[in-house]
Parts: sequence; C-alpha cells; structure tokens
Amino acid sequence: MAHLFTTAENREIFYDYTEGKGIPIVFLNGLSDSYSEWKAVVSLTQLKRPILLVDLIGQGRSLEKEFSDSSSSLKKFNYRISIEEQGQALVDLCQSLKMDRFSVVGFSYGGGLALWVAQQHPEKIQDLVLFLPFLLRLDLAFPMSRVLHFQYDLLKKMTPSFFQAPYQLIEKSYEHFVHDYMHFRFADRIKDKMYREAAVQISEGIMHFNVFQILNQMPDKSVHLVSCDLDTLIPKSLMQEFWTRLPQSKKLSWTRVEDGEHLLLEQNPAFSAALLQSLLGFNQHSDVVEVKVKTQSFSAEKNHFSA
Repeated sequence: MAHLFTTAENREIFYDYTEGKGIPIVFLNGLSDSYSEWKAVVSLTQLKRPILLVDLIGQGRSLEKEFSDSSSSLKKFNYRISIEEQGQALVDLCQSLKMDRFSVVGFSYGGGLALWVAQQHPEKIQDLVLFLPFLLRLDLAFPMSRVLHFQYDLLKKMTPSFFQAPYQLIEKSYEHFVHDYMHFRFADRIKDKMYREAAVQISEGIMHFNVFQILNQMPDKSVHLVSCDLDTLIPKSLMQEFWTRLPQSKKLSWTRVEDGEHLLLEQNPAFSAALLQSLLGFNQHSDVVEVKVKTQSFSAEKNHFSA
C-alpha cells in the first residue's frame, strides 16, 4: 500500500513498506523508473524480510503527483536534485519507519545513491547490492577523459579572472550539449517531453558525484556489484576500475552478466529476482567471489555464492 512522506525540503514522496522478519531491504530506482519495476522483481522472490520501495523526488508516483498538482511543475519545482538532498530524504524516511539498520539494493541512479548513503551512514548499512550503479558522470567514464578534464581545470585556474570569459562560454555550450544529448538518449524511453526534461534534470543533479572519492569510506564487507557486459550506458572498463580500486575489505561479490543489458530489471525480471535472492543470502564470512553468469543459466536454487 502506497504512503506519502514529506521531506525536509517539503517535497512529497511515495513509498510502500511491507512488514517482515529480519533486517529491512531498501530498494532504489533507476533514473526515470518507479518502484513498480522493483516491486515486479521482488514479487518473484521468496524474501520474507521487511521491504521498503520508494519513489524519491522526481521519480514515479512522486513525480506524477507534482505534475498533476501543477501545470507548470518544471518551473515550480527544481528537479536538479542533489544526491545529498535525495539521500537525506531517504535516511529521514527510514528513520521515520524506525529502520536503524538495513540492506540497500540500488539500480543505476539508485546504485549511486546507495553508495552515497553508505558513505554518510556506514553504521546503518548491512550490505549494498549494486545493479549497474552510477559511479561518476559518464562523460568522465574513461581515465583519459578525466586527465583532460583535470588539465582544463588547471589551465582555467592559472588564467587571470579578466580572461575567464572564453571558459564560461565553453562551459555553457558544453552544458547545452550534454542537456540535448540526454534528451536524445531518453527520447525512445520517455516520450512525454515534460517527464523527459525532469529525468534529464535529475541526471544533471547527480553529475558532481564521484564514487572514486569515497571508496575507502564504504562499510567493510558490504559491496555486491552486478554489471552487464552488453551495457550500452556504463562502460565495462568503468565497472572494472571501480572493482579494482574498491578496497578488498569492502568487497563481497562481483557478478558479470555476459548477456545482459542496462535495462536488466525489466528485460529479465525472473533472472534479476533469482540473482537478488542469491546475493541477499550471501554468507558475509565467505571469501570475495567473482563470477560470470548468463541469464539463461542462473537460478536461485543454484546459488553461485554459497560458502
């Protein structure tokens, strides 16, 4: 049953909380998704723990409500929501439900948010299950891109303030390019231009987040990573870099889905459910596990992560 929660910034978000036994599990959506995607996956599992599904600011039913309440929602509301505001809204919601400790399962955008919450509140985190998580802005996904970006910033800092106009013009033009490109990227998935604009703005709100700055602050023995070799959004090399740079003490498992794509949850909910149940049943005292799987050969009964 859906409920409303009012955030510290006076934004209303929808959530669905199901009672159960054990440590609660929090599910976080992808950028333009609603919690219905996770609800479909959870319904295929045998999970008996408490379940929290939430549409954060600008997502799912929360976005629909704001659009229905105002014909000019894009002007009335800011959808360039920082990861700090989204994360604090989630933490406040969990606190209101008296959830002192929980597991977090995050997909894409929600995976980035899960990492931020874990860094800010490691004492609250049982474990993190990251399905194709956002790690840093994708135009900096490759190391060479970051080198060039660093060189540009260095050159800008060395330039006297009265010669800064060209940099401002370049940055403004680049912002417009990225904005237009994101609209192009979402065009087939989000037909309604107003909803698409909200999704683009949300993506812009998380762009300053860089997971490589907080890796050492992750809780010990907490991280399950799921990546897809056929992902056209997040490069394989970025996932490899994340896993390599993540301290060994923070790792639990890395599952590489050889035939999966970025929209794994909706493309193959049965596989996602079996994998999710396996990961949440992982023995945290086991050694770190790295496996390659195919969607057609995985089942919850064949647990790849048993001790």
